[in-house]
Amino acid sequence: MIPLQDFQKRPRVLVAGGGLTAWETAAQVLKLGYEVVLATPAGLVQPVRSLQPSDQALGGYVSGLLEQLKQHSKGWIIEGAQVTAIDGFAGDFQVELAGADRSWNEAVGAIVLAPELSSKGPGSTVPQEASRTGITLDRLAEAFAVPDQAPEAFRSLGPDSYVALVSGLNGSGGLAEMAQALSGALKIREEIGSQVYFFTGNIKVAEEGLERLYLACRDAGVVFFKFEEEQPEFLVRNERPIIRFVDPLVGRSLELGPDLLITEEVHVLPEKMQALAEEARLGLDRSGFLQPANIHLLPYQTMREGIFTAGPGKGPLTPPSALEEARGAALAVHHFFQGREVEPGDREVVVDKGLCTVCLTCLRFCPHQAIGWTHRVFIHPLACRRCGICASECPMDAIQIAGYSDAEVENRLAEIGTRWGEPAASGLRIVIFGCQRSAGTAWEQAQSAERQELDAKKPTLSEVEFIGLPCAGKLDTDALLKALTQGADGVLVLACPEENCRSQQGNTYARRRLGEARDYLEEAGLDPGRLRFAALSSNMVHKMHEIIDRFVEDLKR
Repeated sequence: MIPLQDFQKRPRVLVAGGGLTAWETAAQVLKLGYEVVLATPAGLVQPVRSLQPSDQALGGYVSGLLEQLKQHSKGWIIEGAQVTAIDGFAGDFQVELAGADRSWNEAVGAIVLAPELSSKGPGSTVPQEASRTGITLDRLAEAFAVPDQAPEAFRSLGPDSYVALVSGLNGSGGLAEMAQALSGALKIREEIGSQVYFFTGNIKVAEEGLERLYLACRDAGVVFFKFEEEQPEFLVRNERPIIRFVDPLVGRSLELGPDLLITEEVHVLPEKMQALAEEARLGLDRSGFLQPANIHLLPYQTMREGIFTAGPGKGPLTPPSALEEARGAALAVHHFFQGREVEPGDREVVVDKGLCTVCLTCLRFCPHQAIGWTHRVFIHPLACRRCGICASECPMDAIQIAGYSDAEVENRLAEIGTRWGEPAASGLRIVIFGCQRSAGTAWEQAQSAERQELDAKKPTLSEVEFIGLPCAGKLDTDALLKALTQGADGVLVLACPEENCRSQQGNTYARRRLGEARDYLEEAGLDPGRLRFAALSSNMVHKMHEIIDRFVEDLKR
């Protein structure tokens, strides 16, 4: 670890975004006593696009937040600024901002990324290019807000008109889109009187008020068609949309030519924010939104300590949820600043300067960007999450973690070997290397007195030794082979399930190293099946027993 005698977290926070979440986060962080730099990529206040009256009122609320920040002595607004690069570590970041005509750096202690999403166009398979009577939900919200600028197809609607609304087909859309779609359907029925046909795959109502909104639509006369396997067919005839479908209830083939076709919008993370997240190695989910789908990062963390994310950047949200996200993110920032103070003598991760050749392998592999270098490699104490991936990847073994060093693991194996001097009762002995947070917790539960009394598998567990690791990514190939030399008949590696690893890739690295060790066994003429990998969560005690019993049976064969 680097010396920390003079280390201080800079009490200054950068909030990047121009919508409801960003403004509320900035206001809440100011209330907590920190300086705030708010970088907005577009205009000062981006409108709250919603068809629900309660949400539309939030536009005035955002304007009030703007006035608060303008008048606050610790608040700075930078309009038209994009975050282009992030350097430094938790508590002391250097953030590069780019405006219309210049670039500059801001020094901050923490960062909150709260971007709004951009539209990629309609989300259904409806052919929009040839239709003059199709709009999206966002365009519908604008049409109600400013009728004079609405498309002709909307302004022509009346009580005798037919409207088709498409949302949630083929699993598309989420709660935010469903809230907009239901609100739009109800608003058309109540204010215009047009007949509305709602085409969907699943009515998603798992948010406050959505089920009530759905029932209100039914009471108002909105007709719902729900499709599971056979989807409706969308055509264009004479520049008008045509929907062919089989009524799921009566089984009849029908055709509808609506006067207005409304489709949900595909919202994506802006390209510049996605590029920033990839460059800064913050982690994205499979849909390209901020924050990997990892339960350990919820609700606001990224892969880097001191950098938080909130709001629609993690996926479309309803305005009330965006507000809650903002308030939670502000508290997460406060907890970060009020977290444990690291003392100069706290050196849990040690770099041996005599062994380190500054090859920077550790820097490339660190999933949390906690490693830097000048003439020597150093590990930042606040950014480091002690996963141990750097220690296992270091080709010189120059990095060690107190409690999990190579020497300590070898001593543990030697103790096990000494204890195994006597013949095994079952004829089989197994060493388990497991992540302390997942498999370690399950192992402790299995060893409790109550569990020992209830578990009929206790004789099997008596021949198993568990060695905990800070993360499965700390596993060394040497340790796997040394376990066999100490008398183990088999070695089992238990890591977190996919997308459930705190280090995101620790389980991947562990699986890869076990594969290397299996190759060595095969070269030596030994059965590689003596080494096995399995995924296990902390609450899977019974599955752990199943994995061990299956391994024992396979070893016997």
